[in-house]
Amino acid sequence: MTIDSKLQALLDKVYEEGVAKGREAASALIRNAERDAAEIRADAEREALEIRARARADAEELEQNVASELRLSTEQALDALKQRVRDHVVSSAISEPVRRAFSDEDFIKELILTLARSWNASDVGVDLAVLLPPDQDEALRDYLSARSREVLDRGFRIDVDHELDRGFRIGPVEGSWVVSFTDEDFETFLADYLRPRTRALLFGDEA
Repeated sequence: MTIDSKLQALLDKVYEEGVAKGREAASALIRNAERDAAEIRADAEREALEIRARARADAEELEQNVASELRLSTEQALDALKQRVRDHVVSSAISEPVRRAFSDEDFIKELILTLARSWNASDVGVDLAVLLPPDQDEALRDYLSARSREVLDRGFRIDVDHELDRGFRIGPVEGSWVVSFTDEDFETFLADYLRPRTRALLFGDEA
């Protein structure tokens, strides 16, 4: 074999080995690129799934919060409406009768006498002042003075309270405390008593 032939054979061998190694390297690069691409796709798909899951959870939480707020607002509005209806019914039922009663001098007279009969200053050592409205003072004073044994002799003194329109107030002469018996006081007392019962009658529940 000539030198040229040997040289050509060597070149062919080197070429073939280089081509083979190049193909192998190219195949490795392709495999690595495909593996990386697959990992990237898997990561992207996993992240997309996580984003969708978070979005779904956020949407469900928002829906639950909105539903809860709507339910609470509805309950509050209904309760407020029930309270307004109850207060209107109670006010309509007691306001006018109580005002009529406290505009009736006979009613006031009997109320004061009832209190006087149950009080004896000599037993407790305290004299009481009965405070009357200016427009009822004269008539009530005359009546109570005529019943002095039941009123004045029991330690009751009669005075005028210019801030009163109806009813009367009672307290110690020295003024350490006072109990008010006016139409507004009785309306408040009766309303507080009737509201729970009225609500139960109207709506079947307790306030």
